[in-house]
Amino acid sequence: MDESGACSDKMIVYHVNWLRAKAQYTRWKEEHNMVRHEVQWTVQYFQYRKMQWQEQRMAVPDDMAGAACLRCYASKQEALWRQFSEKAMAQFRVEIPGLHFVEW
Repeated sequence: MDESGACSDKMIVYHVNWLRAKAQYTRWKEEHNMVRHEVQWTVQYFQYRKMQWQEQRMAVPDDMAGAACLRCYASKQEALWRQFSEKAMAQFRVEIPGLHFVEW
């Protein structure tokens, strides 16, 4: 500021640049937070689907025609979703250190 209390053009440029940098930092911080949550939601979805197929496998009655085939298919689906979950957790832990997952 000069003696009259007015900001010089140079100071205004510094203020604008500082505000832009702060806004960008805030956006990146929010994005980082969202990505961490989305990663956890993805893994939870995979685990949820695994549990659904596990329940389907266990719900097949023994006296039902084709029970062995249905259980086999459900087991394969359960294993597929478990693999998705395990691979996602392994990859996300490498990419985002300090990330913790709740395993079902």
